[in-house]
Amino acid sequence: MAEVLRTLAGKPKCHALRPMILFLIMLVLVLFGYGVLSPRSLMPGSLERGFCMAVREPDHLQRVSLPRMVYPQPKVLTPCRKDVLVVTPWLAPIVWEGTFNIDILNEQFRLQNTTIGLTVFAIKKYVAFLKLFLETAEKHFMVGHRVHYYVFTDQPAAVPRVTLGTGRQLSVLEVRAYKRWQDVSMRRMEMISDFCERRFLSEVDYLVCVDVDMEFRDHVGVEILTPLFGTLHPGFY
Repeated sequence: MAEVLRTLAGKPKCHALRPMILFLIMLVLVLFGYGVLSPRSLMPGSLERGFCMAVREPDHLQRVSLPRMVYPQPKVLTPCRKDVLVVTPWLAPIVWEGTFNIDILNEQFRLQNTTIGLTVFAIKKYVAFLKLFLETAEKHFMVGHRVHYYVFTDQPAAVPRVTLGTGRQLSVLEVRAYKRWQDVSMRRMEMISDFCERRFLSEVDYLVCVDVDMEFRDHVGVEILTPLFGTLHPGFY
């Protein structure tokens, strides 16, 4: 009986400690939140230092010095360019020169060791466009990044030899030629889907599809890369 009374007498002491423990936990959370969300920690200088550390520390990479690490995010009501549309009616961004910082994007994709695949179809007489396509792609398409060209053709022997830069390679994929050009055009997506399962998913991180009769005349870089992207047809320029 005496032992039961001692146990009952001890319980109020345990209950008395609970408010003290809760108070200490709340105090720690408040101090932690102040340190993380304080205005000083959110200043551009602090963000820049944090980014540089993230670049330098893994694998002892060299410190990256860029002109500006923090730049204003795009806003629908105050676009960064007034002469062109920078957002679609369904609020998808439209990428133009002057709407991004290419130095930051290049470093981001290099650190990820990104490989970009570029598919092109050179069927029948369209193989004549292939040399200019590849030469201009080497000058302007994803320069400085890993690129894998995939040439779909019915004439593998007619694929021209083009000097490729470091980290860039070309694969020739033989496919059948259809009698009508409409059939070739409609079958392209089917062929690409088939090779996605067989090769592309394990070989590249992004896949770009371009017509062989196109010519690259200016920079096309990683600023276009998202899980889903497209481009304006030249006829709209």
